[in-house]
Amino acid sequence: MRFGDAWYTLLGSSNANSGVIRLLKFEPGTSPAAPSSTLQNPTLTFNTPGTYTARLYLNENFGSEYGDGIRGQRVICKTFTVGHEVTDTTAQTICANELPYAWNGLVFTEAGSQTVTLSSPTCDTLATLNLSVIPTTSSVETHTACNTYIWNGQTLTQSGAYVETFTNTASCDSTVTLNLTINQSNSGSATASACESYTWNGQTLTQSGNYTTTLTNAVGCDSIVTLELTILEASHDTLSVTACNFYTWNGQTLTQSGFYSNALTNTAGCDSVITLQLTIPPIYSDTITVAICEGSSYSFQGSSYSSSGTYSAAYSTVEGCDSTITLLLTVNPIPHDTVAATVCQGDVYTLPGGGMATSAGVYSDTLTAANGCDSIIVTVLTILPHSSYNRVIDETICEGQTYTLPDGTSVGDAGIYAFTFNTVHGCDSTITIRLLIDNEPCRTRYKVFVPNRGREVCRSPCRRRGFSS
Repeated sequence: MRFGDAWYTLLGSSNANSGVIRLLKFEPGTSPAAPSSTLQNPTLTFNTPGTYTARLYLNENFGSEYGDGIRGQRVICKTFTVGHEVTDTTAQTICANELPYAWNGLVFTEAGSQTVTLSSPTCDTLATLNLSVIPTTSSVETHTACNTYIWNGQTLTQSGAYVETFTNTASCDSTVTLNLTINQSNSGSATASACESYTWNGQTLTQSGNYTTTLTNAVGCDSIVTLELTILEASHDTLSVTACNFYTWNGQTLTQSGFYSNALTNTAGCDSVITLQLTIPPIYSDTITVAICEGSSYSFQGSSYSSSGTYSAAYSTVEGCDSTITLLLTVNPIPHDTVAATVCQGDVYTLPGGGMATSAGVYSDTLTAANGCDSIIVTVLTILPHSSYNRVIDETICEGQTYTLPDGTSVGDAGIYAFTFNTVHGCDSTITIRLLIDNEPCRTRYKVFVPNRGREVCRSPCRRRGFSS
C-alpha cells in the first residue's frame, strides 16, 4: 500500500477458502514495484488522484480438484480511478406551471434550494439546485365591439368570456381573459316628403330619391338608414292689380303702389307664394283759381258761372278712378273813377289814357286795372289863370347899401333878378327885380311892399347908374 509517496505490499493470513486477502500489492500503471509491508485489514488512503491497478493475490487450497493439500495462488487484477470529491451548484428558473419539478430524485413544489449526493465510479458529487419559480401571469381585457371582434386570430361574434394562454417575455404561460360584449349594427328606412328642400344628416336635398347614410345607434354601432324622399314643389304666382285709393288683400288694406307677397298652402301642402303687383293711381284733386270781370261769365265742366264762389266737379281718369277739380271763381268789379284835375293856363295836362288836354272839359279814358278788368276814368279838367304876381319891379338903392331879394339873398350890385314862385293854385308866379344903384346919398326913405316880405328901400332923386331900361 501507499502512504504518501511510498507503495507497500500488504500481507495477511486467514483460513483457507475464506476469501480474505492474504497478499495484496498496489501499483500505479507502469510504476515499479513498491516496497511491501504487512497489514491486516488495511485502510488505504490515496492523496493523489490517478488511475491505479490492484492485484489481489489469494493463496488458496485448491482442494480435491488438484489434490488434497495442494495450494495455489490466484491473482485478481482491478483497475480503478481515484479522484477528488465533487461539489456542483446549479441555478434553475422554471415557470410556475412546471411545478412540481423533479431533479435527481428530488421533487420541488416551490422555489428553493436542495442538495443531493450523486454517486459515480470515481467520487461522489454533492449537487445543489437553486430553483427559482416565475409565477404565471394573468390579465383581463374588456372590449366592446360591433358585430365581430378579432382576437388572437379568432373572429368572435358572440358576447362572452374567452380565455387564451400566451407566452410572456419570460417564456412562461400568460393567461388572458377577454370579457367581450358584441353589439349589433342595425338598419332602417324612413319616408319623408318636403317642400322644395329637405335637410337630412347635415345635407340639403332638393331632389326626390333614395338616400342612404350611416349613423351611430345607441350602443355605438353603425345604423344604416335609407331615406325615401319626395320633394314637393312650391308654386309662385304674380297678380297685377290697379285699384283706386286702396286695395284690400289677404286682410290688409294697401294704399301704396308696390309689390306685396303672401304665402299660402297649395294642394301639395307647400307654400304657394303669390306676389301682388299693385298700382294705386294718384288722386287728381286739382284746384283752379279763376278771376273774371264783372259782367263776364266762366264756363266750367259744362256750366257757366258769373258769380264769385267755389265750384267742384268729379270725373274719371284713364284708370277709372275719380278725379275732383275745384274752381275758385272771383268776379272782379269794373272800376269807375272820376278825377278832378286843374292845370295852369298855358300848361298841358296828361290824361290817364295818355292823351293831352290844354283846355277845360270832361275827358273819359278806358284802362286795364290791376285785376285785368277795364277801368273807366273820367277826368274833369279846370284851367287855372296865371297869378298877378307875374310882374317886374324896379328897385334903387344907394351906393354902399344891399338889397334883399325875394329868395332871401342880399345883393349890392345893380342888375335884373328873376324869381318864380307857385301860387295858391300851384301855378307859376314870376317876379323880376330890376335893381339900380344911386350914387347920391339917400335923403328920403320909403316903405315898398314886396310880396311875402316887407322891404325898406331908399327912394331919392339920386342919379341912377348901372341900369338902362
